[in-house]
This record gives sequence, C-alpha cells and structure tokens, in this order.
Amino acid sequence: MNWTAAGDYYTPAEPLTTTKLQPPRRFYAAVDLDPERVGLDAARIAEEVIVHLLSCADVKVSLDIQARSPEGFPEDVVRIVNENSRDLRFSNSGFEPE
Repeated sequence: MNWTAAGDYYTPAEPLTTTKLQPPRRFYAAVDLDPERVGLDAARIAEEVIVHLLSCADVKVSLDIQARSPEGFPEDVVRIVNENSRDLRFSNSGFEPE
C-alpha cells in the first residue's frame, strides 16, 4: 500500500475498501394473542408492525388457531366451526382425536 504525507500524519494513497454489510432481507415473528381480544391485538400489530413492513416488502400474514377440549368438542360446535372455516376459505383446518 502506498502512503502519502498529509500534514502531520500519513494517509493511504488509495482509498481503503470497506465491506458493506447487506441489510436484512427477511422478517419473521410469532405471537400468542388473547383469544378474547384477538381483534384488538391484531389491529395493534397491524398498526405498529405490518404497516411499516408493507412500505418496503411483500408481506404475508397467517393466523394459527389451536384449540383443545379435554372432554371433546360438542357436535354442534364441530359442525359450525367446520362450515365457517369452509366459508372463510381456511387453507387448512379440521378436528382430530389426539
């Protein structure tokens, strides 16, 4: 490397090359929501996180629902939830024995 005098100190004659770090390219998150406040919690997440991501990225949001009933789900609940899940076009849903 060649050095040149600059006042009372020496500096490199050629600029030093620096390695620029690549910015992050992916964001991910998982959060548990209070089932009695899902709407409020989801709205807050949308306002405080998702809206910022939408300004610079393609964003996908999924809702994961898990429910367990020690005694088993009543027949009417199974029917209603299955019908509503189908109407709401859930990509994957169902009931199963453990």
